Amino acid sequence: MNFNKFCLYLLGCLFISCSSKNTIATVIGQIENKDFSIFDDISITYRSSDISGNQIFMLAKSKSNCRPYIIEYNSTSGEIFSLSDELVLKSKSSDKCALKEEKVRELFNIFIDLDFRSLVKDSSGLYIEPKNIERPLVIFRPNSEINEGSRYRGKLYERFDANWFVSVN
Repeated sequence: MNFNKFCLYLLGCLFISCSSKNTIATVIGQIENKDFSIFDDISITYRSSDISGNQIFMLAKSKSNCRPYIIEYNSTSGEIFSLSDELVLKSKSSDKCALKEEKVRELFNIFIDLDFRSLVKDSSGLYIEPKNIERPLVIFRPNSEINEGSRYRGKLYERFDANWFVSVN
C-alpha cells in the first residue's frame, strides 16, 4: 500500500514538473511578432537571487565592451530597489557605455515582462535564453542568413524554423 502511494506521488510530481515547462515552439510563438529594436546593442542577463525574492541582473551595451549596470529587483513586489552605474563609470569608454537611468529602467521593465533569463541583441541577431523551457538553450534569430551548424557567440545552432535557430550544445 505504501509503495503504491509513493509511486502515485512520484507520478504526480513528474506531471507537475513537466506541465510547467514551455516548449521551444511555445516560446517562439509568443515572441515571433514582437519588435525587439528597443534592445539594439543591449545585453540583459539574470545573475542570481536569494530566498527573499531579490534578484540581480546585469544590463550593458553589448558591442562596446562596456561594464554593466547592476540592477537589484524584488520579484515579489515587482520593484527595482537598486540600480548601480558604478561599474559603467569605471569603464575606459564610459561615454560610449552610459545610458540614462530612465532608459535602463524602461529596458529592464520590458525585459522582466518577457520573462527571459537573458536577452542579447547585437549586430548578428537576437539571442534569448527563456525561463521554464524543456531544456537549457538559447534561441537565436539572426539578422541575415547564416550557415546551419555554424557557431555564434560560442554556441552551435540548428535551424528550428524559417527564422529561428536553437542551440544544440
